[in-house]
Amino acid sequence: MNEPPQKPADSGRALKIVQRWQAMQSDRAPWMSTWQEIAELMAPRCAGISSKSETPDTTKEGILFDTTAGDALMTLAGGLMSWTMPVNEPWFNFEPVREMRGVDRVKRWTMDCAELGREYMSNSNFYTESHEDLLAHCGFGTSAMYFGIEDGRMRFEALSTGSYCIEENPFGEVDTLYREFEWTVEDVVSYFGRENVSAETAKRSDDDRAKHQKIKIIHAVYPRPASERPDNELARMAGWGKAFASCYVEANQKHLLRESGFDYFPFSVGRFLKWTALEGKTAYGYGPGFAALPDTRQINFLQMILDCEAEKRVRPPMIADEQMEGELILSAGGINYIRTGMFEPKPIAVEGNYTIGVDRYKLRQEMIRAKFHANLFNMFEGLDGIRTATEINERAAEKITAITPAFSRQSSEKHTPMLQAMFSMWMENGMLPEPPPEAIQPVSEFMGFVPAPVVTFSSRLALAIRNLRNVQADRHIQRIVSIAPLRPEVMEAFDWVAWARGSAMDAGVSTDYILPEEVVQAKLQAQAQAQAAAAQMQMVEQGAKAVGAVGGMEGLQKMAQA
Repeated sequence: MNEPPQKPADSGRALKIVQRWQAMQSDRAPWMSTWQEIAELMAPRCAGISSKSETPDTTKEGILFDTTAGDALMTLAGGLMSWTMPVNEPWFNFEPVREMRGVDRVKRWTMDCAELGREYMSNSNFYTESHEDLLAHCGFGTSAMYFGIEDGRMRFEALSTGSYCIEENPFGEVDTLYREFEWTVEDVVSYFGRENVSAETAKRSDDDRAKHQKIKIIHAVYPRPASERPDNELARMAGWGKAFASCYVEANQKHLLRESGFDYFPFSVGRFLKWTALEGKTAYGYGPGFAALPDTRQINFLQMILDCEAEKRVRPPMIADEQMEGELILSAGGINYIRTGMFEPKPIAVEGNYTIGVDRYKLRQEMIRAKFHANLFNMFEGLDGIRTATEINERAAEKITAITPAFSRQSSEKHTPMLQAMFSMWMENGMLPEPPPEAIQPVSEFMGFVPAPVVTFSSRLALAIRNLRNVQADRHIQRIVSIAPLRPEVMEAFDWVAWARGSAMDAGVSTDYILPEEVVQAKLQAQAQAQAAAAQMQMVEQGAKAVGAVGGMEGLQKMAQA
């Protein structure tokens, strides 16, 4: 067997990565100030985007007079979490590719794989990191989460907004991510090995004080150019030959710590909506946090004014004789003694219209909640005057339709690529059951591969969106049923079996309770054959009775001669 070619020399790769990181930071700079303001007004614990702080304080919370936007953000992120990725429900499934969809063994195998995959994710930190990821997704419009298998265990990490930069390929897919983080000198040497760090870092690791100081590390993941990928198939399996390069660099020393790679892009990057208002192309997204920012500024100012107004009404400013300066008692039960002829102390009348301010405040509150789709996850609030299920379904449909585009983007841009990549990881690490022979597609006489399955979603929101089409179907069926007593033939214009199957699947009924389509067709065919045989038997019986009525065959002959 031929040995794989050796890894090529560094050739200034570290310097190129540092320069590209600096250029990406310049492109990202206009977003940083807006992200910082969103964080300060809606998520103060994340407000270290452009003003780094490693110790907790209440400075940023001190400028907040209203938390409506922050509460709405938490409601949206929590609602999406429970409606799209419920911990205790099967929210995704694997289906065979189209050409294998009719093979029962392959279908059962993909179902088993999905069940195992959900178990692996439940036993990892996926759900805790996903909630953090959703908060960034909804607040800042862009989110990124690392996923991979390390030391035999799945690991996920939601990246902090402002710690990374992204770029798209020509098809609008994010395939490049650079991030920066800080580790102590001791941790860098321990993780990468003393022989792989720069001379300066190795020297500092020998100093008891310097080894606890932090240094900046850049982690760059990007598509490896075809010119840098080896032709040898064995070499392509090595980390430095894989499709995506993964390089760690000491930022200040411009020293390459490690180069490896991935067969897939190991970050789940998504945008709540694409930003389309710019002339140039941008990889960053637009979310409810941007939309609600003007209202959030205003409501924060309004609440501050209302607090001042309320304080004046509770503790109004006083007017008193100048001789009482420093002696006026304003505490409850306090007694102020005045001389005859002295001006009697009294409060100054407050003339502001508090009610108008409250009305404006409530209006801003509703606008903020609407932009965060908070009413979707409190769907049955405000439905007191609604009486019928049809009305409730129509109201629910209105709210679900508003968030459908964002959910569709989240499913196609974040979850589908991540789940397909994780399926491949589980296969490579022997974490899935052996595939049946029918699932393996041949590449050559001696090689084959298992194609990535189709990812389908069965969460509450996915089912609710799919179930919207049943609203019109149900309404149409009601019309048919009302006409049927007068014109029974209208019942023949509707495929009742197809409606029953589609309605059950859209409503999330388990496939264990739905007969396969071929079984249903076989039963219908058997029923049709039985009905045809019964009709034929009835005709025979009627013919026999007719023959008997005219005296048997002899009677028939006489009738024929006549």
